[in-house]
Amino acid sequence: MITASYSYAPERNFNLAVVCDGVGGLARGDEAATLALSTFASAVIRTTSIPATDRLVRGATAANDAVANKFSQGSGTTLSSVLITKDLFAHCVNVGDSRVYGITENRKIVQLTVDDTLKAHQRNINQENNALSNHLLQYIGMGDELIANIYSFYNDDYESILLTTDGIHSAPDVVLDAVVKRASTNRDMVDRFFSVSESLGGRDNATLVLIENPFQPRPSSEQGLTLTLLSPSDRLEIWIPRPSHENREESLPEALAEAGITTNHPSDHRSGDYSNKKKNKSRRKSRQPSAQDRMRFHEQHHQENTTSNDEQKPALDITFPEDSKD
Repeated sequence: MITASYSYAPERNFNLAVVCDGVGGLARGDEAATLALSTFASAVIRTTSIPATDRLVRGATAANDAVANKFSQGSGTTLSSVLITKDLFAHCVNVGDSRVYGITENRKIVQLTVDDTLKAHQRNINQENNALSNHLLQYIGMGDELIANIYSFYNDDYESILLTTDGIHSAPDVVLDAVVKRASTNRDMVDRFFSVSESLGGRDNATLVLIENPFQPRPSSEQGLTLTLLSPSDRLEIWIPRPSHENREESLPEALAEAGITTNHPSDHRSGDYSNKKKNKSRRKSRQPSAQDRMRFHEQHHQENTTSNDEQKPALDITFPEDSKD
């Protein structure tokens, strides 16, 4: 789970929850899940200027490409994620058979995603005689044919959101309903889900993420972006300071020139402080950047940094141990 708190732009705050579960029958599923989750989260964090659903699709596509390239389509993982912002709607993406559930105020559990299986998409087939009914139709790492499934719902419809792998939701629906209704607290509900999974033999990976909704990010006293990353075993907090106003203004003349807006600053003294320089009367008079030029530059510069140049950002560097040759 990742929470992002912007001290200077609280409307950009968001909460991102993700689960990935390596596909059974494919090699190195745990490594595929790690790579997919890291790539997906990195893509979503970097793209706050585009719509939430586009952020999720871009993240799923990036994760799929990373896993397919790393393992030559020989490994794969499921991926389910929920992105909660200050918008009226929350959004989720699902690939594979991990799931997203909503829990209503009257303690009813509602499945919000559809599994990528024959069983889920063709309910009229004879499931008892179809050995492939639970076969995955798609997963992260399959390659070019992936279509990320996007779902949206009203933030106010559910007081809690659950993300689960098949080790949790493989229990019958009536059991899931009973767990939610009988739990006295959210913590009690989580413990009950794991107890049910163990009682069924614990054959599959059992992972559960619970988000209490509506999400209220912890306010940050730091001037910048605070990212808090939570895993089942640890917590990491990253503070990214906001560039100072002075630093942005110092680079403005050079950036304006690169954008095609001419200034009267000599090209051989770009790094200096031009605020008190006298005009060189022997030079041809140049147009001064107007307030509108400066505003247009800031908007253009912000868009380029947050969207079109994503592929130029530092790539994830994840090294996996080599297979044993023994």
